[in-house]
Amino acid sequence: MFTVAAANEKMGAWIDCHVKALNYLGKLPAVIVPDNASTATYQPKKNSSYRATTSRYADFADYYDITVVPTRPAKPRDKAAVERAVQIAYTRILGYFHGEQFYTLDELNEAIAERLADINDVMTRPDGSTRRQRFNEDEAPMMRDLPRMAFTEVSWRSAKVDRNWHISCDYQYYSVPFALVGKTLRARLTTDLVSIFDGDRLVAEHTRMHGFRYRYSTDVTHGPSGDTDAHNVLTRDELLAWAGSFGPATITVITMILDRNRASVPRGLTLSRNILANLGRKHDKTTLEPACAQLLDKQLAPTMSVLKRLQADIAHARPTTTAQPTPGLPRQVDLSRLSDAVFIRPTSHFDDDQEGK
Repeated sequence: MFTVAAANEKMGAWIDCHVKALNYLGKLPAVIVPDNASTATYQPKKNSSYRATTSRYADFADYYDITVVPTRPAKPRDKAAVERAVQIAYTRILGYFHGEQFYTLDELNEAIAERLADINDVMTRPDGSTRRQRFNEDEAPMMRDLPRMAFTEVSWRSAKVDRNWHISCDYQYYSVPFALVGKTLRARLTTDLVSIFDGDRLVAEHTRMHGFRYRYSTDVTHGPSGDTDAHNVLTRDELLAWAGSFGPATITVITMILDRNRASVPRGLTLSRNILANLGRKHDKTTLEPACAQLLDKQLAPTMSVLKRLQADIAHARPTTTAQPTPGLPRQVDLSRLSDAVFIRPTSHFDDDQEGK
Protein backbone atom coordinates (compact mmCIF):
# COMPACT_ATOMS: atom_id res chain seq x y z
CA MET A 1 0.00 0.00 0.00
CA PHE A 2 1.27 3.48 -0.88
CA THR A 3 -0.10 6.89 0.09
CA VAL A 4 1.19 10.40 -0.55
CA ALA A 5 -0.26 13.88 0.01
CA ALA A 6 -0.38 16.39 -2.85
CA ALA A 7 -1.38 20.05 -3.06
CA ASN A 8 -4.06 19.41 -5.69
CA GLU A 9 -5.33 16.90 -8.22
CA LYS A 10 -4.04 18.66 -11.31
CA MET A 11 -2.13 16.75 -13.94
CA GLY A 12 1.33 17.63 -12.62
CA ALA A 13 0.54 16.35 -9.13
CA TRP A 14 -1.36 13.36 -10.56
CA ILE A 15 1.63 12.12 -12.58
CA ASP A 16 4.10 12.94 -9.81
CA CYS A 17 2.12 10.76 -7.39
CA HIS A 18 2.15 7.91 -9.92
CA VAL A 19 5.93 8.17 -10.31
CA LYS A 20 6.42 8.17 -6.53
CA ALA A 21 4.18 5.12 -6.20
CA LEU A 22 6.20 3.17 -8.79
CA ASN A 23 9.46 4.18 -7.14
CA TYR A 24 8.08 3.02 -3.79
CA LEU A 25 7.18 -0.37 -5.24
CA GLY A 26 10.44 -0.66 -7.14
CA LYS A 27 8.62 -2.59 -9.87
CA LEU A 28 6.35 -1.97 -12.85
CA PRO A 29 2.82 -3.41 -13.03
CA ALA A 30 1.29 -4.36 -16.36
CA VAL A 31 -1.97 -2.49 -15.72
CA ILE A 32 -2.99 0.60 -13.74
CA VAL A 33 -6.67 1.02 -12.82
CA PRO A 34 -7.22 4.70 -11.93
CA ASP A 35 -10.41 6.40 -10.90
CA ASN A 36 -12.37 8.15 -13.67
CA ALA A 37 -11.17 11.58 -12.51
CA SER A 38 -11.34 14.29 -15.16
CA THR A 39 -7.63 14.93 -14.62
CA ALA A 40 -6.69 11.65 -16.29
CA THR A 41 -9.74 10.67 -18.33
CA TYR A 42 -12.49 12.27 -20.36
CA GLN A 43 -15.74 11.26 -21.99
CA PRO A 44 -15.27 11.25 -25.78
CA LYS A 45 -18.98 10.71 -26.45
CA LYS A 46 -21.91 12.16 -24.58
CA ASN A 47 -24.07 9.72 -22.60
CA SER A 48 -21.39 7.03 -22.89
CA SER A 49 -19.74 5.18 -19.99
CA TYR A 50 -16.53 4.83 -21.98
CA ARG A 51 -13.64 6.94 -20.65
CA ALA A 52 -10.60 7.82 -22.75
CA THR A 53 -7.18 8.68 -21.34
CA THR A 54 -5.87 12.24 -21.66
CA SER A 55 -2.79 12.77 -23.81
CA ARG A 56 -0.49 13.73 -20.92
CA TYR A 57 -1.50 10.70 -18.89
CA ALA A 58 -1.05 8.55 -22.00
CA ASP A 59 2.53 9.85 -22.36
CA PHE A 60 3.24 8.63 -18.83
CA ALA A 61 1.74 5.20 -19.60
CA ASP A 62 3.67 4.92 -22.88
CA TYR A 63 6.96 5.71 -21.15
CA TYR A 64 6.52 2.83 -18.70
CA ASP A 65 4.66 0.60 -21.19
CA ILE A 66 1.68 0.32 -18.84
CA THR A 67 -1.95 -0.24 -19.83
CA VAL A 68 -4.35 2.25 -18.23
CA VAL A 69 -7.89 0.95 -17.63
CA PRO A 70 -10.04 3.69 -16.03
CA THR A 71 -12.95 2.55 -13.90
CA ARG A 72 -16.52 3.11 -14.99
CA PRO A 73 -18.52 5.90 -13.34
CA ALA A 74 -20.49 4.75 -10.28
CA LYS A 75 -18.90 1.28 -10.41
CA PRO A 76 -16.84 0.99 -7.18
CA ARG A 77 -16.38 -2.75 -7.68
CA ASP A 78 -14.09 -1.99 -10.62
CA LYS A 79 -11.48 -1.06 -8.00
CA ALA A 80 -12.64 -2.93 -4.91
CA ALA A 81 -9.09 -3.37 -3.59
CA VAL A 82 -8.56 0.39 -3.76
CA GLU A 83 -11.76 1.08 -1.84
CA ARG A 84 -10.50 -1.20 0.93
CA ALA A 85 -7.13 0.58 0.92
CA VAL A 86 -8.91 3.93 1.27
CA GLN A 87 -10.65 2.67 4.41
CA ILE A 88 -7.30 1.58 5.83
CA ALA A 89 -5.81 5.00 5.02
CA TYR A 90 -8.63 6.74 6.89
CA THR A 91 -8.29 4.59 10.00
CA ARG A 92 -4.57 3.80 10.08
CA ILE A 93 -3.18 7.10 8.74
CA LEU A 94 -5.62 10.01 9.08
CA GLY A 95 -7.00 8.60 12.31
CA TYR A 96 -3.55 8.86 13.90
CA PHE A 97 -3.23 12.52 12.86
CA HIS A 98 -6.31 13.71 14.74
CA GLY A 99 -5.50 16.99 16.50
CA GLU A 100 -2.08 17.36 14.84
CA GLN A 101 -1.09 20.28 12.61
CA PHE A 102 1.26 20.08 9.63
CA TYR A 103 2.63 23.25 8.08
CA THR A 104 4.18 21.85 4.89
CA LEU A 105 3.50 18.97 2.54
CA ASP A 106 6.95 17.58 3.25
CA GLU A 107 6.19 17.46 6.96
CA LEU A 108 2.87 15.72 6.29
CA ASN A 109 4.43 13.19 3.92
CA GLU A 110 7.14 12.35 6.45
CA ALA A 111 4.42 11.48 8.96
CA ILE A 112 2.55 9.48 6.30
CA ALA A 113 5.73 7.53 5.50
CA GLU A 114 6.02 6.48 9.14
CA ARG A 115 2.46 5.20 9.13
CA LEU A 116 3.03 3.37 5.82
CA ALA A 117 6.03 1.57 7.29
CA ASP A 118 3.82 0.37 10.13
CA ILE A 119 1.04 -0.76 7.76
CA ASN A 120 3.29 -2.54 5.26
CA ASP A 121 6.07 -3.91 7.47
CA VAL A 122 4.63 -4.35 10.98
CA MET A 123 0.93 -5.13 10.74
CA THR A 124 0.41 -8.85 10.16
CA ARG A 125 -2.33 -10.59 8.26
CA PRO A 126 -4.25 -13.65 9.60
CA ASP A 127 -1.54 -15.98 8.29
CA GLY A 128 1.17 -14.03 10.13
CA SER A 129 2.67 -12.40 7.02
CA THR A 130 3.01 -8.69 6.35
CA ARG A 131 2.01 -6.79 3.24
CA ARG A 132 5.66 -6.34 2.32
CA GLN A 133 6.36 -10.06 2.56
CA ARG A 134 3.33 -10.95 0.44
CA PHE A 135 4.32 -8.41 -2.18
CA ASN A 136 7.93 -9.57 -2.37
CA GLU A 137 6.97 -13.24 -2.58
CA ASP A 138 3.85 -13.21 -4.77
CA GLU A 139 3.73 -10.04 -6.88
CA ALA A 140 7.22 -8.61 -7.33
CA PRO A 141 8.57 -11.67 -9.25
CA MET A 142 5.80 -11.21 -11.83
CA MET A 143 6.49 -7.49 -12.37
CA ARG A 144 9.05 -5.73 -14.54
CA ASP A 145 11.99 -3.65 -13.36
CA LEU A 146 11.79 0.13 -13.41
CA PRO A 147 13.63 2.00 -16.18
CA ARG A 148 16.90 3.65 -15.24
CA MET A 149 15.40 7.15 -15.51
CA ALA A 150 12.05 8.04 -13.97
CA PHE A 151 9.41 9.67 -16.15
CA THR A 152 9.58 13.45 -16.21
CA GLU A 153 6.87 15.54 -17.80
CA VAL A 154 8.23 18.28 -20.06
CA SER A 155 6.54 21.52 -21.08
CA TRP A 156 7.87 24.42 -23.14
CA ARG A 157 7.45 28.19 -22.78
CA SER A 158 8.50 31.15 -24.88
CA ALA A 159 9.58 34.18 -22.86
CA LYS A 160 11.16 37.53 -23.62
CA VAL A 161 14.16 38.54 -21.53
CA ASP A 162 13.26 41.57 -19.43
CA ARG A 163 15.64 44.46 -18.87
CA ASN A 164 16.50 42.94 -15.48
CA TRP A 165 17.98 39.92 -17.42
CA HIS A 166 15.29 37.52 -16.15
CA ILE A 167 12.48 35.65 -17.85
CA SER A 168 9.12 34.81 -16.30
CA CYS A 169 7.87 31.20 -16.25
CA ASP A 170 4.79 30.18 -14.27
CA TYR A 171 4.99 33.35 -12.13
CA GLN A 172 8.63 32.77 -11.19
CA TYR A 173 11.73 34.56 -12.50
CA TYR A 174 14.94 32.94 -13.80
CA SER A 175 18.12 34.74 -14.86
CA VAL A 176 19.93 34.50 -18.19
CA PRO A 177 23.12 36.23 -19.41
CA PHE A 178 22.44 39.98 -19.64
CA ALA A 179 23.60 40.08 -23.26
CA LEU A 180 20.31 38.36 -24.17
CA VAL A 181 18.12 41.22 -22.91
CA GLY A 182 15.27 41.82 -25.35
CA LYS A 183 15.51 38.41 -27.04
CA THR A 184 12.76 35.78 -26.98
CA LEU A 185 14.04 32.48 -25.56
CA ARG A 186 12.54 29.01 -25.10
CA ALA A 187 12.34 27.43 -21.66
CA ARG A 188 11.98 23.70 -21.06
CA LEU A 189 10.24 22.99 -17.76
CA THR A 190 10.35 19.68 -15.93
CA THR A 191 9.26 18.94 -12.39
CA ASP A 192 12.64 19.92 -10.94
CA LEU A 193 14.54 21.82 -13.64
CA VAL A 194 14.20 24.87 -15.91
CA SER A 195 16.47 24.81 -18.97
CA ILE A 196 16.60 27.98 -21.09
CA PHE A 197 17.64 27.91 -24.76
CA ASP A 198 18.60 30.55 -27.29
CA GLY A 199 17.74 28.63 -30.42
CA ASP A 200 19.44 25.27 -29.86
CA ARG A 201 22.04 26.65 -27.45
CA LEU A 202 21.56 26.07 -23.72
CA VAL A 203 22.18 29.41 -21.99
CA ALA A 204 20.98 28.80 -18.41
CA GLU A 205 19.65 26.13 -16.06
CA HIS A 206 17.87 26.62 -12.74
CA THR A 207 16.17 24.49 -10.13
CA ARG A 208 12.46 24.94 -10.74
CA MET A 209 10.65 26.91 -8.04
CA HIS A 210 7.21 25.93 -6.80
CA GLY A 211 4.84 27.40 -4.25
CA PHE A 212 5.00 31.13 -3.53
CA ARG A 213 4.92 33.25 -6.68
CA TYR A 214 7.20 36.02 -7.94
CA ARG A 215 10.47 34.68 -6.55
CA TYR A 216 13.85 35.12 -8.24
CA SER A 217 16.41 32.48 -9.13
CA THR A 218 19.50 34.50 -10.04
CA ASP A 219 22.93 33.34 -11.17
CA VAL A 220 25.32 36.14 -10.18
CA THR A 221 27.45 35.49 -13.26
CA HIS A 222 24.53 36.46 -15.51
CA GLY A 223 24.41 40.10 -14.39
CA PRO A 224 26.57 42.91 -15.78
CA SER A 225 29.75 43.87 -13.93
CA GLY A 226 30.87 47.41 -13.27
CA ASP A 227 33.24 47.62 -16.26
CA THR A 228 30.86 45.96 -18.73
CA ASP A 229 28.98 47.84 -21.42
CA ALA A 230 25.47 46.58 -20.70
CA HIS A 231 23.30 47.77 -23.54
CA ASN A 232 19.58 48.12 -22.80
CA VAL A 233 19.96 46.79 -19.24
CA LEU A 234 17.96 48.50 -16.51
CA THR A 235 20.31 50.34 -14.14
CA ARG A 236 20.16 52.08 -10.79
CA ASP A 237 21.24 55.42 -12.29
CA GLU A 238 18.44 55.30 -14.85
CA LEU A 239 15.81 54.70 -12.16
CA LEU A 240 17.13 57.47 -9.91
CA ALA A 241 17.12 59.91 -12.82
CA TRP A 242 13.54 58.91 -13.57
CA ALA A 243 12.59 59.37 -9.92
CA GLY A 244 14.17 62.83 -10.00
CA SER A 245 11.52 63.96 -12.49
CA PHE A 246 8.96 63.59 -9.68
CA GLY A 247 10.87 65.07 -6.76
CA PRO A 248 13.35 64.46 -3.92
CA ALA A 249 10.96 62.30 -1.85
CA THR A 250 10.53 59.92 -4.78
CA ILE A 251 14.32 59.67 -5.14
CA THR A 252 14.62 58.77 -1.46
CA VAL A 253 11.93 56.06 -1.68
CA ILE A 254 13.44 54.49 -4.81
CA THR A 255 16.88 54.54 -3.17
CA MET A 256 15.43 52.75 -0.12
CA ILE A 257 13.92 50.04 -2.32
CA LEU A 258 17.15 49.51 -4.24
CA ASP A 259 19.23 49.39 -1.05
CA ARG A 260 16.86 46.92 0.62
CA ASN A 261 17.24 44.56 -2.34
CA ARG A 262 21.02 44.57 -2.64
CA ALA A 263 21.00 40.80 -2.21
CA SER A 264 18.56 40.52 -5.14
CA VAL A 265 19.37 43.42 -7.46
CA PRO A 266 16.97 42.40 -10.28
CA ARG A 267 14.08 42.32 -7.83
CA GLY A 268 14.86 45.83 -6.60
CA LEU A 269 15.15 47.13 -10.16
CA THR A 270 11.79 45.63 -11.09
CA LEU A 271 9.98 46.93 -8.00
CA SER A 272 11.34 50.43 -8.55
CA ARG A 273 10.42 50.44 -12.23
CA ASN A 274 6.89 49.24 -11.49
CA ILE A 275 6.35 52.04 -8.99
CA LEU A 276 7.59 54.73 -11.36
CA ALA A 277 5.74 53.32 -14.36
CA ASN A 278 2.44 52.31 -12.79
CA LEU A 279 2.01 54.94 -10.09
CA GLY A 280 3.85 57.74 -11.84
CA ARG A 281 2.71 57.31 -15.42
CA LYS A 282 -0.55 55.39 -15.55
CA HIS A 283 -2.03 57.16 -12.50
CA ASP A 284 -1.98 60.84 -11.57
CA LYS A 285 1.74 61.59 -11.54
CA THR A 286 1.23 64.70 -9.39
CA THR A 287 0.31 62.50 -6.40
CA LEU A 288 3.40 60.27 -6.43
CA GLU A 289 5.76 62.84 -4.90
CA PRO A 290 3.43 63.81 -2.01
CA ALA A 291 2.67 60.12 -1.46
CA CYS A 292 6.40 59.40 -1.13
CA ALA A 293 6.75 62.36 1.25
CA GLN A 294 3.96 60.99 3.46
CA LEU A 295 5.53 57.53 3.39
CA LEU A 296 8.81 58.97 4.67
CA ASP A 297 7.11 61.11 7.33
CA LYS A 298 5.09 58.17 8.66
CA GLN A 299 8.03 55.74 8.29
CA LEU A 300 5.96 53.24 6.33
CA ALA A 301 7.25 50.33 4.26
CA PRO A 302 8.27 51.44 0.74
CA THR A 303 5.98 49.14 -1.22
CA MET A 304 3.69 49.68 -4.18
CA SER A 305 0.55 48.83 -2.21
CA VAL A 306 1.36 51.42 0.48
CA LEU A 307 2.15 54.12 -2.08
CA LYS A 308 -0.98 53.34 -4.05
CA ARG A 309 -3.13 53.71 -0.94
CA LEU A 310 -1.46 57.03 -0.06
CA GLN A 311 -2.02 58.26 -3.61
CA ALA A 312 -5.71 57.42 -3.37
CA ASP A 313 -6.02 59.28 -0.04
CA ILE A 314 -4.32 62.35 -1.50
CA ALA A 315 -6.53 62.31 -4.58
CA HIS A 316 -9.71 62.09 -2.49
CA ALA A 317 -8.59 64.86 -0.12
CA ARG A 318 -7.99 67.39 -2.89
CA PRO A 319 -10.80 69.95 -3.34
CA THR A 320 -12.70 69.64 -6.57
CA THR A 321 -13.13 72.87 -8.53
CA THR A 322 -16.11 72.39 -10.76
CA ALA A 323 -17.77 75.28 -12.52
CA GLN A 324 -21.23 76.17 -11.21
CA PRO A 325 -23.91 75.84 -13.85
CA THR A 326 -25.29 79.20 -15.00
CA PRO A 327 -29.06 79.52 -15.21
CA GLY A 328 -30.16 79.45 -18.78
CA LEU A 329 -31.89 82.51 -20.28
CA PRO A 330 -35.40 82.06 -21.62
CA ARG A 331 -35.33 81.29 -25.28
CA GLN A 332 -36.85 83.93 -27.52
CA VAL A 333 -39.21 82.53 -30.13
CA ASP A 334 -40.39 84.51 -33.14
CA LEU A 335 -44.11 83.63 -33.24
CA SER A 336 -44.64 85.42 -36.52
CA ARG A 337 -42.88 82.57 -38.27
CA LEU A 338 -45.27 79.98 -36.83
CA SER A 339 -48.41 79.62 -38.96
CA ASP A 340 -50.33 77.61 -36.38
CA ALA A 341 -49.22 79.51 -33.28
CA VAL A 342 -51.56 79.60 -30.26
CA PHE A 343 -51.43 82.56 -27.88
CA ILE A 344 -52.08 81.76 -24.22
CA ARG A 345 -52.64 84.55 -21.69
CA PRO A 346 -51.44 84.21 -18.10
CA THR A 347 -53.91 83.87 -15.19
CA SER A 348 -53.24 87.45 -14.17
CA HIS A 349 -54.99 88.59 -17.34
CA PHE A 350 -58.31 87.39 -15.93
CA ASP A 351 -58.06 89.12 -12.53
CA ASP A 352 -61.00 91.37 -11.52
CA ASP A 353 -58.70 94.31 -11.10
CA GLN A 354 -57.68 93.99 -14.70
CA GLU A 355 -61.33 93.90 -15.86
CA GLY A 356 -62.17 97.12 -13.99
CA LYS A 357 -59.38 99.04 -15.54
